[in-house]
Amino acid sequence: MSGERKEAGSVIAVISSLAAATAVTSGFLFYIGYLFLRGFYRAFNIPIELLEFTPQDVIAESGTLLVPLLLFVALYVLLIRMIGRSAVIGLQTLFWSWKSPMAIASIAFILVLTLTIPPTGEWFAKRLLSQRFTAYNFLAKPLPSVRLFAKEPLFALAPDTVTNEMHVYNHLILVAANKEYYFLHKKDSGTYVIPKKDVSVILSSSAP
Repeated sequence: MSGERKEAGSVIAVISSLAAATAVTSGFLFYIGYLFLRGFYRAFNIPIELLEFTPQDVIAESGTLLVPLLLFVALYVLLIRMIGRSAVIGLQTLFWSWKSPMAIASIAFILVLTLTIPPTGEWFAKRLLSQRFTAYNFLAKPLPSVRLFAKEPLFALAPDTVTNEMHVYNHLILVAANKEYYFLHKKDSGTYVIPKKDVSVILSSSAP
């Protein structure tokens, strides 16, 4: 009986460890994704709170930073190894011995992430607009170029043509959308928030 209890206890311990590791990893990726998205949409002057991202969406976007993030984590682990401590952070060590070298390195790591990821997201958005990605193309999702048709003139946007009582707007980039609005960017002009109810048709276009 005692052997069976030990076995059951070991299984529970393993499951608990995996669950804790999954929770910590998910939280970390969510934090990274949130910071990246905040910076990315800041380039278009769009508050991220308007875009209704799910936690899964935010975590998925952290993959955009996969290469630099892996390098950064490797640097952190190397720093911890140089200090001569385990690369695994113990919560007790972090909170109760916050002056320890490992805790200081961990806090510095979090601060650097917090300060550098939003500007990286903003840089990423600008490079994406200019289509100047090279080696990083495999992680760059192109923003779709669209054409709008509206029966009435749209606020702040001048139509390119008016055909059959339809106002046509070309060369717009669809940055984001929620239930009520399209967030559109026009080169050398800026970002526009257009109510969906004012748009009759939106079509994808081959070039921005």
